[in-house]
Amino acid sequence: RLAAGEIDASDVDEETFETLYEELLAHLPDDDFYEPLIHKDSVREDGSSPRIQAPLSEERLPLLPAGRGRDLWTAATRATQDPTVKLALLRKLEPGIRERYSEPLEEIEAYSRPALNRDVSGYRILPHPDTKAKVMSGLIYFPLDASQTGLGTSLYTRRRKIPGLKPRFENVATVPFAGNHGLVFAVTKRSFHGREPLPENCGTRNYLALTYYNDPTRRGY
Repeated sequence: RLAAGEIDASDVDEETFETLYEELLAHLPDDDFYEPLIHKDSVREDGSSPRIQAPLSEERLPLLPAGRGRDLWTAATRATQDPTVKLALLRKLEPGIRERYSEPLEEIEAYSRPALNRDVSGYRILPHPDTKAKVMSGLIYFPLDASQTGLGTSLYTRRRKIPGLKPRFENVATVPFAGNHGLVFAVTKRSFHGREPLPENCGTRNYLALTYYNDPTRRGY
């Protein structure tokens, strides 16, 4: 059932979830499964990027070495595409969802496009609300150890905008980059989030980017 992505959360206890998380952490792919992801906020002087990304599409999953790791990430990918998972998230985030959508939650088009991201020192992204092509955005963290707790995503509010000047933001919270934790939010005009520059010697910042787009053909960022 795991390899087929058919795990029913109601049948899984907390200890099993923890075990699955530890297995996923142990089976994070090697760098050669990832691709450079260039973002204007954090391009190095030589033009390279401190972030790489591995979309978990049905086309790319077979590129993983056969075995337990491929089975686990295939199951995780298919679980995010399960309609019950999508509906559970929409219900949890309904106040934000209603800022953009009026139809019944069951009728909202939202298509999961999960990807693994890997950031290193120097990566940053300025406060932004995300593109309107996204219905929900999420991150599930895979820290290497407790020393990475401070590497989570920051949430911002925008101060009053002064005409002719760039908007200013206030950091109101930073989600702890803790094991088996993360966040998911509805994408609205107010869903400002970002990441301060990752410090030197912070290690590798691994997480699953859990993104739901309103277009079934959309791939990546």
